[in-house]
Amino acid sequence: MTDLKVPTSDRYRDFQIECLKNPEHAAAYIEAILEEEDPEPQLLRNALRKVIEARFPSKLLSENDELLHQRLDAMLTKSGCAEIYALVEFLDAVDLKLTIPLKANRMKNNRVPTSDRWRDALIESLKDQIFHKISIINLSSSSSYFYVPPSS
Repeated sequence: MTDLKVPTSDRYRDFQIECLKNPEHAAAYIEAILEEEDPEPQLLRNALRKVIEARFPSKLLSENDELLHQRLDAMLTKSGCAEIYALVEFLDAVDLKLTIPLKANRMKNNRVPTSDRWRDALIESLKDQIFHKISIINLSSSSSYFYVPPSS
């Protein structure tokens, strides 16, 4: 399979990073990546990077946490995320699933976020991104399609 490099809009990326600053969004985003039917290891690594970028801007991650992230990224790169996706597949086989709950001290009003609502928002966001990529491809092949980014 050939990797197609398509530029993403800065507005969408900024929007995504802004959304991922919310811990509920970040948790739902990682959960959605883990639930993919046909997982792509690069997506998980990219999702983790985006969550770190959103939650710890301007290198505010502690040195120890940065080292932990680097070790995790190296392991995921080497294994292609095989262990994580094998665990997800096993849990699915026994009618369980991996969830990413917030730490108790991070939950507002002691309520658990409704992951379906966030997952739906993420799906809509991904649909917009896919439409954007298709539009760029169509534009580059001199088609009459164009993309108008959603208003903020």
